[in-house]
Amino acid sequence: MTDSDDQFKKNQDIDSDDQTRTSLPGSSGGKLDSHHPKKIGQYLIKRVIASGGMGTVFEALQENPKRPVAVKVVKSDLESAGAVQRLEYEAQLLARLRHPGIAQIYEAGSYEDNGKQTPYFAMEYIPNAKSIIDFANENNLNTSSKFDLFLQVCDAIHHGHQRGIVHRDIKPSNILVDSSGRVRVIDFGVARATDTDMKQAGQLTNYGQIVGTVQYMSPEQFKADPHDIDIRSDVYALGLILYELLSGSLPYSVSSDKIFDFATEVREGKTISISEKDSSFKGDVDAIIQKAMNRDREQRYQSAFGLAQDIRRFINGDAVNATKPGFGYQIKVFTRKNKLVIGLVATVFVLLLTSVVVTSSLLVTVEQESERVKKANTFMVDIFEHGVPYGFGKPVPISRLLDESTELLNGAFPNDPEIESDIRHALGVGYYWCEKSDEARENLDYALELRRKTLGDLHPKTKETLEALDELNSIIGNYQENLVVCQEICRIDSINFGLGNEETVWSRINVASALSKIGKKSDALKLIKKTKQDYLAEKSGEIKMESEIDVTLSWYCLENGLIEEAERIARANYELSTSTIEESRYIERSKSTLAAALLAQGKLDEARELYDNFPTYDSLDREYNIRGDFDQNKSDLHLIIFWEEWCPHCDKMMHKIEKVYRKYKNEGLDVVGITNYWQSSTRELAEKFIESHNISFPIIKEGGAAADHFNVTGVPNIRLIYKGNLIWDQQLISSEPISKQMLEGVLKHILDSNKTILGSKNY
Repeated sequence: MTDSDDQFKKNQDIDSDDQTRTSLPGSSGGKLDSHHPKKIGQYLIKRVIASGGMGTVFEALQENPKRPVAVKVVKSDLESAGAVQRLEYEAQLLARLRHPGIAQIYEAGSYEDNGKQTPYFAMEYIPNAKSIIDFANENNLNTSSKFDLFLQVCDAIHHGHQRGIVHRDIKPSNILVDSSGRVRVIDFGVARATDTDMKQAGQLTNYGQIVGTVQYMSPEQFKADPHDIDIRSDVYALGLILYELLSGSLPYSVSSDKIFDFATEVREGKTISISEKDSSFKGDVDAIIQKAMNRDREQRYQSAFGLAQDIRRFINGDAVNATKPGFGYQIKVFTRKNKLVIGLVATVFVLLLTSVVVTSSLLVTVEQESERVKKANTFMVDIFEHGVPYGFGKPVPISRLLDESTELLNGAFPNDPEIESDIRHALGVGYYWCEKSDEARENLDYALELRRKTLGDLHPKTKETLEALDELNSIIGNYQENLVVCQEICRIDSINFGLGNEETVWSRINVASALSKIGKKSDALKLIKKTKQDYLAEKSGEIKMESEIDVTLSWYCLENGLIEEAERIARANYELSTSTIEESRYIERSKSTLAAALLAQGKLDEARELYDNFPTYDSLDREYNIRGDFDQNKSDLHLIIFWEEWCPHCDKMMHKIEKVYRKYKNEGLDVVGITNYWQSSTRELAEKFIESHNISFPIIKEGGAAADHFNVTGVPNIRLIYKGNLIWDQQLISSEPISKQMLEGVLKHILDSNKTILGSKNY
């Protein structure tokens, strides 16, 4: 056996071990050996979580903020200052992958190990996690549940791809599922960040090392050319994962331990189709997997999004792109979507109708559906032919295509209002994201009118357009119209699902929010009390939904001046959440609500104790001041708002924060805004935003440490600090950034404390 083949065999063993034997986050793990580091940077190493072909993962405790993390030490030596700099640059990109399905990377760096700089990544620690395959097997998931799990993976991978990052090492052990069934993809882009692909490609001839886990590599990855790898390599790996998830094995087996035999098998050998292993997957599922795993990447799905969309089409009973259209296939799709109708026809008329009559009836329907598809396709072709200019290098604004679509749509579907309503809805949402609210409203109103006429008031598509109008009205501040829309959505849900259903509960909560925004706070409180009563009457025991209702109920009690009642509800909810619900978002929301009720009564010490395990904020990590100069020693009380210029929610909230600041700054409240310049923002745009909103409080540009310090996962986000201690945070911004009752309770406490101190000195 050659050195290359020997190394390959070792890599195979390690990678196989990585999925079966080695521990994943949350498992018992392994003890530290003498050669393991005891501390890396600010991370105290506790135990080995896993060890694989690319490195070792440790469970560690971060010193500041104090929190458990997973630290991955990568098997790649950084031989130059340029490599270290590149690692830091790549780490910044990876840290911006903010998606619920991607494990957050907190920090990346290098440490000295036997005289060489070794890269490491500190990332989110996921307790009680299993690999996607182990989770599916241990929970005996059915095919539908497996698809749901896999779609979470596709959405996460697509998010990374949209930000220009290819995973390069998708395998089961890099797809973790926590105890609640939530997927987290780990190691996103780590291979590229550590320059592993370049280094290992250069060593291929000598060692036979290739980036990625060999069992899940695409054919092009065996060429070991890092410049020839794109997102379609990830799509191939996703196809393999889906195959294994559904069938329990991979589509090929290689008895040889030689890397070249394995590469040849993947690139040229025969793969076993999933339908050969399980005939129930014959047809669309088989076609979807084969398309994802096509050796010719031009014939694969061109994105993880495309793969996910085809799976969703299959789940919904629609025709999938992976299967070639034909009359027989159209009949099959029609039958799949109309099982009840087909069943009735077969049962009632089987003795009366011949097969020719049945076929003719279906043929008319299929041909009509085919004609609708042709019309829609022709319309889309016209959009791009008219909307895209001739000549290379000319960028086309999305708004131009939207405008072109709107113009071409007039009269395009005179006999098919449902198609027009679908396109109008899509145009409305598109205009909304382009911040063209008038055009968005015009198209959404038109879509709503068409859907009400053709589908009825209670149809899901009618509700879909109402929900889009709800979001639009909320963003632009049309609160009165927003109330009307929310009430209509609530009416639909109440009729379709009943008052005890969670859909209806959420729509009633939205109505309460709309009432609060127009000043009808007492009506909002009455509605939430009635909502809880109706829900408990039918759904007693659904703790998470009860927690959501109580968070809302406590807040509206607070806004109505019923502060003691707000505390009673919030405290009971907090105790219930911390003792019975594992998911942190419920705990954090219940904690925030309880802290708000305590602060309204001036109980600052009790509020601070809720955040005892949360790090204090000693100093701002500022790159430079955009406006003003913030001195945290100027006041004991300051409010931090994390914001970004591009966010429409920040657009509303910053204006409200400015009002709060002007009202209370002379009473001892200091405010500072922190921004990071995410997405396409710049200093120039931030300054323009600040000027247009008449912001007078200091604004700071910081490098990311402040957001990580406070575990800020989005904007706008608020933290209230007293004497260097966190006493309240708000993860989800309500109609007001901070309640009047809270601020007045805090300021009264500070005033009373100061009087006590002065009185003591005089004495």
